[in-house]
Amino acid sequence: SPEKIPGPAKPKFDFYSILPEQEVVVPDQDITGKPRQGVRQVQKPGKYLLQAGSFQEIKKADELKARLALIGLEASIQTVTIDGRKTWNRVRLGPYTDLGKLNTARSRLKDHHINAILLKVKS
Repeated sequence: SPEKIPGPAKPKFDFYSILPEQEVVVPDQDITGKPRQGVRQVQKPGKYLLQAGSFQEIKKADELKARLALIGLEASIQTVTIDGRKTWNRVRLGPYTDLGKLNTARSRLKDHHINAILLKVKS
């Protein structure tokens, strides 16, 4: 009789595992630079992204992208499907390799009460 090949295991998703494997969250307490313009300065060289929001409704993602444009920040929307069912629209800024520009963007977000998640892109 033919051997039955099992299908792929259904992964369990949480916030961290739904990020692409090459991205890691940098918790605020791991940003060790001196505070300037309201935010601790990222000092570790690398490639970074800022995720300003994640929404199931594309309209909300578009609204946040427009709000960011009004404060001089260019964002893009990345659409991902989780577990083949749920679609999320992530509003992201970057990638940044210039730490000055990254920290300026983080300050501007904070000034406008937008909590962005700092992501480091693994090389």
